[in-house]
Amino acid sequence: MTYWKQQKQLLSNRSFRYYLYSAISGTFASGLVYIVLMWMIVRAQPTINATLVGMILFWLPALPLSFYFGALIDHYDKKKLIITAESLRVIKFLGFGILFIYHPSLWANYSLLVLGGCFAALYNPLAPAFVHELVPENQLVVANANIKTSYQLGNIIGRGIITIVVLSIMGVDAALFVIAALYAISALTMLPVQRHHTEEHTAAAERLNMTKSIGDGFRYLFSHRTLLFYTLIQALIVMCLMAAPVLVAPYVKNILQEGSRTFGVSEAMLSIGAMLGALFWAFLSHHLSKEKCMCIASILSGLCYMVLAHTNNVHMALLAFLIIGF
Repeated sequence: MTYWKQQKQLLSNRSFRYYLYSAISGTFASGLVYIVLMWMIVRAQPTINATLVGMILFWLPALPLSFYFGALIDHYDKKKLIITAESLRVIKFLGFGILFIYHPSLWANYSLLVLGGCFAALYNPLAPAFVHELVPENQLVVANANIKTSYQLGNIIGRGIITIVVLSIMGVDAALFVIAALYAISALTMLPVQRHHTEEHTAAAERLNMTKSIGDGFRYLFSHRTLLFYTLIQALIVMCLMAAPVLVAPYVKNILQEGSRTFGVSEAMLSIGAMLGALFWAFLSHHLSKEKCMCIASILSGLCYMVLAHTNNVHMALLAFLIIGF
């Protein structure tokens, strides 16, 4: 069966289609969340340190909890977990939206980022695992490709177009209510989803020990040397890539002297670069080794950071962000 026939057959699956809608709506919200919270932090304290603290508070709970949630999701109904997680996000942003109206605070921003890291630790392993219950095994590759593409499109639109529209019309504080509405749509579009490939092991769930689950995850990692090296390389690459989100907000405000619109467009350029890069490097890896591709990509990123260090031109900066995402 050709790729396009597989796509047509996959998208004719009503349950998968609604799950795709849910993923896109949730990613719109997540993209908008990042822009809004980072800009609120920069508005309160326009320094790299403040932004860095925000990013650390997001990733600090996400790292250890991902091991625990990765084991947890196999013992519970994944559909109910997704609907519950998205519903709790709605309550979270409605509550903090009301709080910011009367008592705006940098610490409230940080609290939102910590909670966001906890939800990300749950949703990241949950979303791809749920795909297994929607489509047969021979469609998993195409299904996961569609989900990943929807995430990138959601990030591009959520961080770019939606951010510009929402911030222009409603302002930063009121945007939290739009985020709550998007997560509500994400939860509601999960309701019609029917699973066709559910495994029966979820009913007999044993009580999980969080410390033991995290320890088992690390022991498994350290007992497989090849996996450990791949993980370390990936960690270093992620550390380099995460420098961009930390720097973008203060860079746009302090160096480019621009506002939240340019910030949203800058983040969208990073996502567009990631989407184009995924296609380009996948193609190039068939002609060059993966190691050479990674080396070329790292050199390009380094040169772009040099450009950012020596320019205050908006268009040059946007081009540099595009290539860094690439």
